[in-house]
Amino acid sequence: MDTALGVGYSRSYFAHSLSDAWLYHLRGFDMRPLRKLVVVMLTVLSLAGCQAMTGKTAGQNVDDAALTSSVKTKLAADKLSSLTRVDVDTNNGTVYLNGVVESSDQRARAQELASQVSGVNKVVNNLQVQKK
Repeated sequence: MDTALGVGYSRSYFAHSLSDAWLYHLRGFDMRPLRKLVVVMLTVLSLAGCQAMTGKTAGQNVDDAALTSSVKTKLAADKLSSLTRVDVDTNNGTVYLNGVVESSDQRARAQELASQVSGVNKVVNNLQVQKK
């Protein structure tokens, strides 16, 4: 059973002993820096993918979502008028108000409240006054 790989050894045994030797060699090697590099690379690639799909970075998506939530909370908490039916969308710090309100005062109040939220750059008021 002489082979080019060794006298008396089969191919599968030789391959197995090579993998054992490789693992033994790696035991002394610290894998943490390699793991960190892989995690950083995957994070960068995933964030780049997020930006490519929406045109915004992941941070911008989070900021816009936080602004939308803050504006909705402020509108819902308003004691002077019921602005819970107002739809709020945010894109790059610009808040878009959509929907129907009962009066022009409510329309103006919604815009005023939205502009008071920290981080809002601009308010686009698309609210329609309900005809009675």
